[in-house]
Formats: sequence, C-alpha cells, structure tokens
Amino acid sequence: MKKSCDISLFSVSKRLMYFTYKTCPIYIQIYSLMKVLLGIFLALNTVVMNNLLDAVSNYVLDKIGFMSLLVQLLLFLGCIILIQVLNGTTNVLYKDLIKKVSGKITKELNMKSSKIEAINFEDSDFHNNMNKAVEGVTKGMSAMDVLHSVILSYIPYFLIMGIYLYNLKPILVLSIAIIFIPITLSHIVKVKLFSNLEDKVAPLRREHQYYEKCIMDREYFKETRILGCFGYFKNLYNETLSKVNHEIFKTNKRSIIIELSLNCLTLIGYISILLMLVNCTLDKSISIGAFGAVFGSLDRLVGMMEEMICWNIGKSIPKLGTVKNLIKFLDMEECKGEEVEINEIPYIDVKGVSFSYPGSTKKSLSDVSFHLKEGETVAIVGENGSGKSTLIRLLTGIYLPTEGKIEFNGHDTKTTSRESIVKNVSGVFQKFQRYKMKLDENISISDTCSDIDNLRLDEAVNKADIVLSKDAFKSGYKTMLSCEFDGIDLSGGQWQRVAIARGFYKKHNMIVLDEPTAAIDPIEETKLYNKFKEMCKGKTSVIVTHRLGSTKIADNIIVLDKGQVVQIGTHSELINKEGKYKEMYEAQSKGYVLK
Repeated sequence: MKKSCDISLFSVSKRLMYFTYKTCPIYIQIYSLMKVLLGIFLALNTVVMNNLLDAVSNYVLDKIGFMSLLVQLLLFLGCIILIQVLNGTTNVLYKDLIKKVSGKITKELNMKSSKIEAINFEDSDFHNNMNKAVEGVTKGMSAMDVLHSVILSYIPYFLIMGIYLYNLKPILVLSIAIIFIPITLSHIVKVKLFSNLEDKVAPLRREHQYYEKCIMDREYFKETRILGCFGYFKNLYNETLSKVNHEIFKTNKRSIIIELSLNCLTLIGYISILLMLVNCTLDKSISIGAFGAVFGSLDRLVGMMEEMICWNIGKSIPKLGTVKNLIKFLDMEECKGEEVEINEIPYIDVKGVSFSYPGSTKKSLSDVSFHLKEGETVAIVGENGSGKSTLIRLLTGIYLPTEGKIEFNGHDTKTTSRESIVKNVSGVFQKFQRYKMKLDENISISDTCSDIDNLRLDEAVNKADIVLSKDAFKSGYKTMLSCEFDGIDLSGGQWQRVAIARGFYKKHNMIVLDEPTAAIDPIEETKLYNKFKEMCKGKTSVIVTHRLGSTKIADNIIVLDKGQVVQIGTHSELINKEGKYKEMYEAQSKGYVLK
C-alpha cells in the first residue's frame, strides 16, 4: 500500500465531498446553501453597519430624515437576526448530516473488508491500516464540515470583505494577505507532521486496545484473574498508552510552536490594519461610518481568519492523516473472480499446491496434490502445525495458493469468485462464534438470505442433538443466549451443538467439519460422528480431527506432516502399514488404556 503522503490534500478533499454528496444529495444542497448564505450575510453585515453609522452621522447633521435612518437600522437588525437563524440551522443540519454520511462510509468500509483477499487479515500491517481507516470515518466527517465551511462560508466572506476593503482603500486588502498567506502555507506543512504521527500511533493504539480487552473483556476475564496476570496486562497497557501519549505530545509540541509563530504574524497584520484605518480616517479618504464599520468588524475578520486557519484547518490536519488511510483502504484491490453456478455436488482437484503466509519465508504447505471425489467423505489428520487449517481455507477458496492450483468442479479458485465457491458450502468449526442473540437467530444466521424456516430449524436442532427442554431453554427458540441481555449462558458443549446446528441449517452440497466436537465428551462425540456419517451421504465432506478414532467414517484419510501429504488411504489400509498415521493412532490409543 502507498504511504500517506502519496495521497494529496486535493484528493482527500475531493473524495470527502464525493462521499457526502453521494449519500445525501438533496440534503447536502440545502446545507450548502445555508453555508453560502451565512458567509455572504456575515460580510454584508459590515457593509450594512457602515451604512447605518453613516446614516446616524448624517441624521445628526440634518442631512437625512428619520425614515432613512430607520430603514438602515432595520436592515442592520434584519441582517443580525438572519445570521443567527442561518448559524443555528446549519448547526442542526450538520448534526443530522454527519450521522447519515458516517453511517454510509462505515457501510462502505465494511463492504470493502468483505471484498478484500482474506489472506490480508494474516498481515499485521493490514490490521494497522484497517485500524487507521476506521479512525478516518468519524474524523473524516469533522474534516468534511471544515471543507464545507472553508469553501462555502469563509471564502465568500473574505471575497466580499476584500472587495469592500478594496473599494474603501486598496492598501487595506494587503493587510489581509499579511495575515492570511503565511498562516495558510505553514499549516499545509503540518499535514505531513500529523500524517506521520498517525502512522506511528496506529500499531501502538491497536496494541493497547488489545491489552484493554485482556484486562476487561468477559472472554479473557476468568483466565486473567485465575492465573494472576491482571497486573502484567495492566503494565503492558500502561506502557503502550504511555508511548501513544508521548508521540502525541511530541507532535503537539511542534504544532504549538508553529501556531505561536503564526499568531505573531496575525498580530502584526491586526496592528497594520488598525494603523491604516486611523491614517485613512484622519486624511478623510474614508468616512467615519466606514472607520466604525471596519474597526467594529476587525475582531470578526481576524477571528474568522484564525478560526478558519488555526482552528478549522489546523484542527482538521491531524484528522486528514486518518482520512488518507480511509481512502487508501477503500482503494485496495478487491477479490477478483468470475461468477459461476456450482449447484452440483462438488469434486476438488489439488494440483501441486504450496502456500506461505505474508511475511513468512517458510511454506505452510508444500507441493500438495490429491483428488477429492464427488460425494466423498475425506478426513484430514496431522499433528499441530502440519497445515490442516491452512488446507481447509484453500479448499474452500478463502485463501489462494501461492503456487499450484485448486480446481473446484473444474473451476480454478484463482479465477472464480469466492462467493461462487462457498455459496453451497457449510461448515462447523472448533473456533465457532457465540452470538449474543436468540437461539433461532444463532442457528439461522448461516442463511440470512431468507426468513427463518422452522422445518429446517427443527431438522438442524435434531441433527445436533439439542434438547429443547424447558429447563435448558425457557422460551424455546426465542431464548436469549446471553446473560448480558437478560438471557441464559450455555456450557461449552451446548454452544458447540448450536454451532453444529448452524452448520447443518445452511443449504449445502459440501460440508467442512473442523474439529466439530472438541468441547463434547467422548461418549456424546461417538453418537454425533455416527450422525455425521449418515448426514454426509450424498454430499462431499471434509473432516479435520485430532481424534483418529472418528476417521473411520471417512472414505479416505489424508495424512499431513510438516505441510506435506505423506499418506492417503482408508483407516484399515493406513493402520496396517508403517507410517505417520499408524504412529499417531497407536500413540493416541495408549492414552485411553487404563493402568
């Protein structure tokens, strides 16, 4: 991926505006109109004040009547009221608009994550960039409002004020440049400063967020307390947080020094305008009313300039670093592949496949080849680290081979869309999710394209041996599976049955069982595997297991060792010959022998 500095400020601004207008075209047009009118009337307020003060002076000198004075007074009051109305309206519109736009961008970010090659999630740099992209959503909305304010309010204001001052005395416009130009140039330099800060802070921020989870999250709480490692994680949390704060402090220190220098330039410009006004009034080149109007608006003029550059643009610069990361993430290359229909029972050809994870020179799989027949049940076994999980991810198209190819019903996974491959594939995994939802939602989440089918739900629950008793599930399928939401919690074995039911609920012609019974006792496990054998009939099935006794239900067994296929055969074939399978089987059997 490109570095932050490779994306220009103009590109960031253009994309932010595009996101906004794409999300709420009519809404943003109304908001933009209010912003433009606010900038115009803020400037016209000075002109109206000039006319009012001249009218007061002329009325005192009996040069105009009371009605002329009253008209100028009403115009001045009307301008003030209109400014307040416009200001309030834009504030209300902004609060609503920011929710709509940030929601839309978050949706695009999530959709993008689903379209990126899954192997990226094994790369720490990718997680850092994704973390920075998420930060860019909320901060981008603030930067977007700054852009709108600068383009639609501040520029019209300064343009009208520049014309007004030029007509009074051309030299007065020069003083605005004395304030404006140096501040603008200096703040552009700060973009790089805060972009570099975000690059340094993102990985540290992700670290301390993880340590915070280790301290506080329910998933870690029990183990952290029992093992007495709370203090350890607390120290790690404090250390990373300290590093984050240190980097922020250094950058803010440099930023404050720059800002202090700019304030000195602003003060010089302010004094210059004041001296020129006094001189012009004394030589009668401008009227008393013009002097009063410009002098009265001087604080607003300088204040708006500081607000625009030092506060709006200055405060948005740190946010632009994260917005750049958001744009880079949204511009990442997506998964490519042709949409194909694979409705028949699949067969898979694995041809000379090798695979390495990002940043690793070691091959997790090396020159793996085999053929998985249509409707065949295959067990994949091997010691920890032998490459079983990696092979499953390759067989289902989640990962793509580094070398060689995998053909799914004759379609190369590298040129076929991932959706086409997994559409009719279901799975039960050892590391399943425990969704804090109702029982029927927990099961039917494997098929969200249609409404919950009660017949399929009953069938899936029956296959998973879930007993819907009133003692276990007081509200039946509507029982909330979370104590945090006034529901119940389940044991590890019960949760695994829910995960199994989830796998069977999805319509499929191929199923992957990756250690599906790890949390279930051996007696119940045997019953489930007998059910698996019946349920796998007529479907292509892949079973990954450490318990070699369960491989007897497979038509073929693939034995992996150090990323290579060392044996293929049935249980009876492999147990009767010397090799890795027999060695593993006998070693495991000894553990069950009573002494």
